[in-house]
Amino acid sequence: MRAQHKTNTTENAQDVTSRIRSLRKSKGVSQGKAAAALGLNQSQYSRRELGHIPFTMNELLVLKAFLNATHSEIFGEGEDQNSKYKEMSTKYAQAVSQYEIRLKEKNDIIVSLKEQIRLLERIVYLNKQSV
Repeated sequence: MRAQHKTNTTENAQDVTSRIRSLRKSKGVSQGKAAAALGLNQSQYSRRELGHIPFTMNELLVLKAFLNATHSEIFGEGEDQNSKYKEMSTKYAQAVSQYEIRLKEKNDIIVSLKEQIRLLERIVYLNKQSV
C-alpha cells in the first residue's frame, strides 16, 4: 500500500512538472525567466522541471501567477485537488517534524559540548593552581 502511494505521488508530481514545462514553452518563457521569477538560477529550475527536485507549493503558486495560468492548467483538469493538497500538506508536516527533531538533537549536542568545554576549562584552571 505504501509503495503504491509513493508511486501515485511521484506520478502526480511528474504530471505537474510536465504541465508546467508544456505551459512555459507554449507561452515562450525561457527556463531562465521562470527561474528568476522563483528566485532560482536556471540550473536549479531545470532540476525541478525535470522532476529531480520537487517544486514546493509556494513555487507552484508563483509559477501559476507568473505564467498567468489557471489552477487546472497547473494541477490538472478534474483531479481531486483537495486530496493532493492534503497529501502535500502531510508530506511537508512530516518534513518539518523531522527537521524539528534534528534541530533539537543539534541543540542537545551544543549544550553537551559547552558543558564539556566548561569542565575542561575548570581542569586547566585547577592544574594551573596546583603547579
